Amino acid sequence: MSVNGMMLTCQRAQSIRAARARLRGFLLGVAADQKLNDMEMNALKTMRLDAEGLFGSDEFSTIGFLLDRALVVGALHQDERLDLLESLLSLEAEVCESTLLGLLSGMASDDHINNSELKVLLEFVRQNEDLFSRFPFDKITLALSDFFSRRITEEQLLVTIKSVTQVNYSSTGSISEDRVPLCDFDEVDNVVIEGSVLVFTGKFGGKTGFRKVIEERVVGLGGVLRASVTTKTNYLVVGDETAVGWITSTYGRKIQMAMDLRKAEAPNLRVLTERNLKAVSPQLFQ
Repeated sequence: MSVNGMMLTCQRAQSIRAARARLRGFLLGVAADQKLNDMEMNALKTMRLDAEGLFGSDEFSTIGFLLDRALVVGALHQDERLDLLESLLSLEAEVCESTLLGLLSGMASDDHINNSELKVLLEFVRQNEDLFSRFPFDKITLALSDFFSRRITEEQLLVTIKSVTQVNYSSTGSISEDRVPLCDFDEVDNVVIEGSVLVFTGKFGGKTGFRKVIEERVVGLGGVLRASVTTKTNYLVVGDETAVGWITSTYGRKIQMAMDLRKAEAPNLRVLTERNLKAVSPQLFQ
């Protein structure tokens, strides 16, 4: 990438962060379940226009949809306000996770794990126990335990590390194209849309913008659209098109949250693929 291209990329990233911060501040300051006054409406309209490029992308389309709805209704319901705040907070990639992925990628790059690398990883685990209790990094914790108990080999430990980081240097010298490893998707015969809470993540229909069409149809059929995964979520629907680095993207964070919630507070939460939803609810895709 050229110097000018890098500068433009940095400027866009700064603009996106600024737009998120302004919107987050607005949501913290506005009262829920009350009619927005003229100044609040004008402020929200301005932020919506300023962030048009941001909210136009697939990952931000749900946020834009909820903001447009608030502008039409003239009020923000408490659950919508909290949903938007949670979604905006989740967009901030955690440095700790990115550091860990870099460490794991480096360990796997030569198809060998030496004692020094293991020592560094174990210290990282010790300092970040909470991170390693969450999907998909909990797979690393289990694999390390099995490795030191001699239940698995070094090669099997490497397989787990590569499945988390999507690294496969030995064969191609680049990131592998595997789709969302370690995620146990549900396969259902029926999706009840009316009255259900649905969250979408990723690109749908193989093109930008189609996800917004599906979301609007869900609302039209009586479904409740949300931007973030909570214990109230009935379905998280994952677009069939993903990309390298999914774990630290917004796309991956919703999957991560769903996997964590399914283990405890929300065992009935269903995580579906776009393909499964299309098979049981084709009217959403026509």
